[in-house]
This record gives sequence, structure tokens and C-alpha cells, in this order.
Amino acid sequence: MDRRTFLKLSIGAALVLGVSGTSIRWIHRARRAPEDGFQILRPQDRVFFAALLPIILAGHENFKPHLHATLQSLDSMLLHSSPAIQKQVYDLTDLATFSVTRGMTTGVWRDWSEVTSRHAAHFLDRWRHSRIGLFRQGYQGICQLCQMAWYGLPHAWDAVGYPGPPDFLEVLHR
Repeated sequence: MDRRTFLKLSIGAALVLGVSGTSIRWIHRARRAPEDGFQILRPQDRVFFAALLPIILAGHENFKPHLHATLQSLDSMLLHSSPAIQKQVYDLTDLATFSVTRGMTTGVWRDWSEVTSRHAAHFLDRWRHSRIGLFRQGYQGICQLCQMAWYGLPHAWDAVGYPGPPDFLEVLHR
């Protein structure tokens, strides 16, 4: 075997090993079970949304004590969503939290559990104003999910002047 063939073979083998190793890690990561206390959100999903919720809902002073309740609300919303929506959310969070893709796609190079509010805000701003339409759609999806999860809780109703559902609806649901 000459030197040129050996180099080609070595580069090809390294490429195959790298791609297969990354693929195996991606598949293993995507199959993780939901975190304790959640039915849909996996550990990486919870950490991702926990880092972004305070930025997205920054105007609400009474939000911070209700972070866990908001994550539970998000989990419940996703549980009652279609499998296609659940898959899209999983794909989005996998892209944003997987160590191989996180830095290039989000600009966040450290784990989401270590991200400062400044870094989280920079990520959201980057996706909001991205030239790539998929990132802009991802930004809108993240913001809509977080806002729906928060405003679905009775704790948030006072902030927007919503008195709650009419009394006759409570009678219907008993």
C-alpha cells in the first residue's frame, strides 16, 4: 500500500468513526426518558427552557417563584399536543442543547445550566434576527411556548388584568 492510499484510507476511517460516534450520541440523547415529575420534558429540555423563561418573561416580577410551575405547565401543554409538535420541540431542543451543534447554532458554548441571563438573551436575539428562516421560526416557537405556559397559570392572570374564567364554566366542569 502506498502512502497516498494509506492517507485516503486513514481520513476515510476517521470520518466514518466521527460521524458514527456523533450519530450514536445523538440517537442516545434523543431517546432519553422524561425527567422525574415531568411527562414529556427531558432533563435537557427542562434546563434549556429554565434558562430562557426568565428572559422571555422578564417583564413579570411575580414569575421567578413560579418557574417550576411554568415548566410543569409547558410539560402539560406538550403532553396534550400532537406527536408531530412534540417531535418538533424535541428536535429544536436537541439542536440547541447537543454539545456538537449547540455552539454553532446558538452561539452558546457552555451547558445551558451554566448560561447567564446575558448569554440567554444574546441567543434569543441572535435567532430573532437571523438570516436563516428556521432560526427565526425557532425563536417564535420558543417564545410562544413559554408565553402560553406562563399565561395558562392563574398566577399570571393578575399581571394582565384577567379575572379568571367565568363562574358558570366552573359549574360545567364539575
